[in-house]
Amino acid sequence: MAPHLGIMAEYDPQAVGRPERLTREQSDALARRRRARNRAMFLVLLGLVGLFYVLTMSRLSEVGDPQQWSRPGAIAPSR
Repeated sequence: MAPHLGIMAEYDPQAVGRPERLTREQSDALARRRRARNRAMFLVLLGLVGLFYVLTMSRLSEVGDPQQWSRPGAIAPSR
């Protein structure tokens, strides 16, 4: 265990330390977990992008006149 992690780190399964060498099985398991987290993050981000797109399109479909797109109280451009 690395000396900078302290004595309690050897008892903490969440400690930020790495063993000297990983076995092939440990390395493969670590890579699988990392890929699974990356895929989950991709799906979350894709869902947010889709949600923002749908909200934007529904908001724009409610407003037919482009002059109404300006902020409340703002001066709309003249035609």
